[in-house]
Amino acid sequence: MTDIHLSSNMDLELEPNGNITYVYIFIVIAIFILLNACINFTNLSTARSAGRAKEVGLRKVFGGQRVALVVQFLSESVFLSTLAVIISVALAKIALPAFGDLVGQKIDITLSQILMFSPVLFLFAVITGIVAGGYPAFYLSGFTPTEVLKGKLNKGTGNAKLRSVLVVCQFTIRFLFTRYFYRFGAA
Repeated sequence: MTDIHLSSNMDLELEPNGNITYVYIFIVIAIFILLNACINFTNLSTARSAGRAKEVGLRKVFGGQRVALVVQFLSESVFLSTLAVIISVALAKIALPAFGDLVGQKIDITLSQILMFSPVLFLFAVITGIVAGGYPAFYLSGFTPTEVLKGKLNKGTGNAKLRSVLVVCQFTIRFLFTRYFYRFGAA
């Protein structure tokens, strides 16, 4: 019974059916957009790592362990991801009725629906925060205090190479999206 709108092809139905293929296409698009955002967050976090190097150096001098620093940076990333989910749900709640008017459908998110999906949304935010903040957390926590506090921060070629690879991945995703939309959007 739950598949009737997207999967049935019966004669004399009350309204035209949807197409499950479009649902899968939009899921793939959403995953690629999220992947692009995670790559962007990773690039920005590692690019501004020099600004946080002294903080890491001082915390290590005063006895801070690498594990505690990793947990701190991952917690910051998860917090930002959770905040982004909360803002996106609020924006969806505000914008969906106007979008529904635009397409001629009644679309709304109720508070009970938000509460029902909040554990899934929170899990999604935690996973996204860990994925996006994992590399920056381990990279930042790996600074040696003596080098940082002397101002001899070794930025390393590995960090620059990874950021270059991530930028290439971002542009590849954007190129594929643009190509797809020009190819299939005009049809």
